[in-house]
Amino acid sequence: MSVPSLAQRVAQVRADPAVAGGSGAGPLLELLDALVVQLGQVQDENARLREQNRELRRQRDRHSGNSGQPPSQDGPRHRPRRPRRRSQGRARGGQPGHPGRTLRAVPAALVDQVAEHWPTHCNRCRAGLPYGSSVRTVRRQVHDLPAPAPLRVTEHRAHVVACPACGRQSRAAFPAPVAGPVQYGPRLAALVAYLRYAQHLPVARLARLLRELHGVTLSTGTVENLCRRVARHHRARLARLRRRALALPVACMDETGLRLAGGTTWLHVLCDDNVTWYRLAGRGEVWTEYAGVAVHDRFAAYWTRQP
Repeated sequence: MSVPSLAQRVAQVRADPAVAGGSGAGPLLELLDALVVQLGQVQDENARLREQNRELRRQRDRHSGNSGQPPSQDGPRHRPRRPRRRSQGRARGGQPGHPGRTLRAVPAALVDQVAEHWPTHCNRCRAGLPYGSSVRTVRRQVHDLPAPAPLRVTEHRAHVVACPACGRQSRAAFPAPVAGPVQYGPRLAALVAYLRYAQHLPVARLARLLRELHGVTLSTGTVENLCRRVARHHRARLARLRRRALALPVACMDETGLRLAGGTTWLHVLCDDNVTWYRLAGRGEVWTEYAGVAVHDRFAAYWTRQP
C-alpha cells in the first residue's frame, strides 16, 4: 500500500467533519494549502538541480574512453586506462636470440683520440716506475660528442692578374655559392632548416641554441632567409616529388585548419605508404589536378571537384 502524499492528507483533513465544523479551521486549512504549493515548488526545483548536477558530473567525467571526444581534449585528471598485459612466462629484458643494441668498442683504427695513462709508483712497494715501458695495455672507450666549435670562416680570394701580352687585367671567378662579400655557408643553412622544420623549434629557441653552442647570433630575418635558401636548393627535387605524388594510382587526401600570419589557411595532404605531399591552400581547393582514385572523408569539395 502506497503512502499518501501531503496533498492527499490535506484533502482528508478537509473532509473530516470535526475539522470542517471548527471555528478556527479556515486559516489553518489555508496555511496547509500554501505549504503544499510551496513544497511542490521546492520538489520541482530539487529535481531540476539533481538533473543539472548529473549533467555536470557527466561532462566532468567525459573523456576519450567513454565518448567520442578525441584524446587531445582529455584533461590532466584523466589517465588513459591501458589494457593489462597477460604474462607469457618470460623473464624481463631481452629474450634469447635477440641481437641487442649494446654499445661495443670500435677497432683501434677507428679511434679518433687516444689518452695514455701511465702509473708512477708500484702498487706494492711504492717504488718509481719507468715511463714508456708497459707489459700490456687495458683499453676502455668513451663515445661522446666533440666540443661545439665556433663557426669556421673561409675566405675566398679571387686574384686579378694582368695579361703580359695586352696588359688587360682578368679576375678569377668565385664559386657559384659564394655570392656576397660576407655570408653564411650551406652547412649552417642546412642545420637551421633542419632544426626549424624537422625538429619544429621556434625561431627564438633555435637562435638561442646556435648562440650557446656555436657562438653565432642569428636574427629572425636571417633564419628566414637561410630556410628560403635551402628551399630554393631543393626546388627541383620537390617538383619531382610532387609529380610522383600526383601520379599515384590510389592516394589518401585530407585537410586541416592552420593559423598562418594571423589568418586561417588549410594544410592539404596527398599521400600513400611511400609518398607524402603537403601544400597550403583554401579549404575547398582540393587536388583538382589529381586523376587517380582518392580516399577521403567525404568532404563536399571532393565530390564537386572538376579534374
